[in-house]
Amino acid sequence: MSKGKPLAAPPAPVDPEAGDGADAPDPSVALAEEHLRFLAELRQAGMKMVRTLTERTEIDLQSAKALLAKSAGPEAALREGPPGPAPLRDPAGDLARLSRCLRLTVVLEGRIASQLHGLRAGLAREREARHEDAARRAAAQGEARHQAAREKVHDLVTDAILAGDGDEAESLELAEALDERLEDDDAYMNLEDRPLREVIEQMCADLCIEVDWSRWTGDGWTPPAFPFRPKFSAFNRPSRTRILPDPPAGAKGARQASGP
Repeated sequence: MSKGKPLAAPPAPVDPEAGDGADAPDPSVALAEEHLRFLAELRQAGMKMVRTLTERTEIDLQSAKALLAKSAGPEAALREGPPGPAPLRDPAGDLARLSRCLRLTVVLEGRIASQLHGLRAGLAREREARHEDAARRAAAQGEARHQAAREKVHDLVTDAILAGDGDEAESLELAEALDERLEDDDAYMNLEDRPLREVIEQMCADLCIEVDWSRWTGDGWTPPAFPFRPKFSAFNRPSRTRILPDPPAGAKGARQASGP
């Protein structure tokens, strides 16, 4: 890992709406819209027929008045007017049927419009739920990246502490200071987006730890040669006798009874 490489590379952003057909019109919505357009055209055609029927009824009325005037006197009979269209057979019945069809069309339009509103509202809720779920997943992924980067920094700085010349008490104090920095120091709030060595250098400088950078491999320290004994192991002290104290009475038997 180069010095300029982020400690934890951010994952490629994933658009939950892309590639899953979310932008395509819903079939039920498209069908309801088509039905509304059909009913609107049907209503307009019905209104045109009503207006035409009204005009023809008025023509028939005027024709009837002309015939009545013609039959009223001989002088009126001498005045011949232009022939009019054949009168309608049942204008009242035709108007009643058209009116009923229009009322049913309007009612059906209202029902479908209400259903369409519900469909769109439901789709909007589903879309909002998907956005919220994507935001939660992104937040969880971000938190996981941060925790993984933080653990890596903690382990590497702890290795640097143990490689130093301090005694056990000093190492414990440094470990507590390290935990405090990682928990409360704003400088390490977004450490997952920074180069690893940069974070390690800053932390070691903040804790006044001298680091042997010749052991740095790019993503960690050179592992100790095997076999390896921890710095504070009690067995680092030469002794011809047992080093560890005897276990309390009954402890050995209890361990044997509970199994390995």
